[in-house]
Amino acid sequence: MTDTALWISLGLLVIIFRGRNIWLCVAFAAASLHQVEHLYLFWIYHADNAFYLSGGVAGIMGENGLIGSPLDRPYLHYTYNFIVLVPMLIAVWDDARRVDREQRRRVGRAG
Repeated sequence: MTDTALWISLGLLVIIFRGRNIWLCVAFAAASLHQVEHLYLFWIYHADNAFYLSGGVAGIMGENGLIGSPLDRPYLHYTYNFIVLVPMLIAVWDDARRVDREQRRRVGRAG
């Protein structure tokens, strides 16, 4: 649920900022991959519970998953979170710097 809320929030921010903050777009892309992984697992759990319980829990990119990677599902989940969090923090930092520059320009013109 929190991954979905984060994904929706990032999507709204991308729309609000009109894609001007590239780091926000990177975070949204990573969150989208994570969301697809969760939707797949949710679907497998409900569509074929026996498959899910017999190893379908690997998901799409987990080790032995649909596509697969060397990461077990918990490590994959942490990796997704990391590649969402870092660009998201850089996006906030980058935009704060932009606002600060604009504020300094305004103060400089007023003085």
